[in-house]
Amino acid sequence: MNISFVITTFNIENYILKCLKSVAEIARPGDQIILVDDGSYDNTVPVIEKFIADEGFGQDREYTPIYLEENTVGGVGTGGNIGIENARREGLFFVDGDDWVLSFEFENARNAFEVSGCDILIANYKEWDEAASKSKLPADHKIWKTLEEWPSKRIEARDFALKLIAVPWRKFYRMDFVKKHKLRYPEGDFFFEDNPFHWSVCLAAKKITFIDIPICMHRINRPGQTMASVGTELIAFFEHYQTIEKLLPKRNRELKTQAMRWIVDNMIWHINRLQPVAFECYIHEAIQTFDTFNAKIWTDTILPYLTSFDELKPLFVYIKQGKHWAAIQQLFDIYSERMQRNIIAVQSQTNNTLFKYNLPTTPKIVSKETIESEMARHNRLCREFRQKVNPLEGM
Repeated sequence: MNISFVITTFNIENYILKCLKSVAEIARPGDQIILVDDGSYDNTVPVIEKFIADEGFGQDREYTPIYLEENTVGGVGTGGNIGIENARREGLFFVDGDDWVLSFEFENARNAFEVSGCDILIANYKEWDEAASKSKLPADHKIWKTLEEWPSKRIEARDFALKLIAVPWRKFYRMDFVKKHKLRYPEGDFFFEDNPFHWSVCLAAKKITFIDIPICMHRINRPGQTMASVGTELIAFFEHYQTIEKLLPKRNRELKTQAMRWIVDNMIWHINRLQPVAFECYIHEAIQTFDTFNAKIWTDTILPYLTSFDELKPLFVYIKQGKHWAAIQQLFDIYSERMQRNIIAVQSQTNNTLFKYNLPTTPKIVSKETIESEMARHNRLCREFRQKVNPLEGM
């Protein structure tokens, strides 16, 4: 089975060469490499063209470059869809242009995909922390150990797949399956569109196969990366939840429960990243989304689940009750506690104590004066907010 590789790029001049070389190492004769550049204005395209001129992907591999004149709105959605439209092989595999593929592990997963007869095969991956210069396991690595044996029934496999992180570059897709169900990323002025794409794929698949092998190294904590979002970009998850909810069969309680758990789990991840500037918009969208929740699922399943998160449960309860200002106040309190915890003295230098200032952004070393200035700014925001809230305490 030959594969169409879809590589998406945007302003990754420092990382794309490693990616291209890794794909060249695994591409077989007859494979297709589609590269969609989303209007890069750094040296990404010159680096790509130099690689093609000097090395390339080898003989009998079809190379399809597509350079967009301007950057499209949102994230990978438009580039991914262009890749799908131009794919002409039996299999499909996405590659993030700042990642790289692990050749030996990829070959094992590819062989398993070819003999499985499945619609999609989901593999594992590792993360490369650019700031710390080390690799680590992704947040969902423990989920792989939750089953003693791989699910054999369609529903079991689907439910297991939906628990995994939604990234597309851990999956092999059969192109006839993708075409039959007209599977595409949603496109719009938002990021994280791989989440509704993942749900649409898993809901449509009749056979899903899993292999616990890390097939690529995903780069995190690099400048300009979507996963480094700390503000309003995260609000897109509420729109994606609405998209996912519309995909679900009516009266399917299990899937509705899983979708509600999905948005709650993502919000737990968001809270450690949100900055005060995004609080009001974020809570507004969260209240609107929670208002659509099935009341019985909320009471029977979601509330007991939130008991494991004592610090966060009141926030979710305020959101469900529609208490806008109380929820924002709770966010401020969580943010303040996090700030206090994460200011850690690391060394002294010429009578000036330096700190590791580990807010939800990438950790950096800053001076004591910077910390004090940031704390003063935070306290001012809190005072301004309380002046707003005091007249509304009864709400």
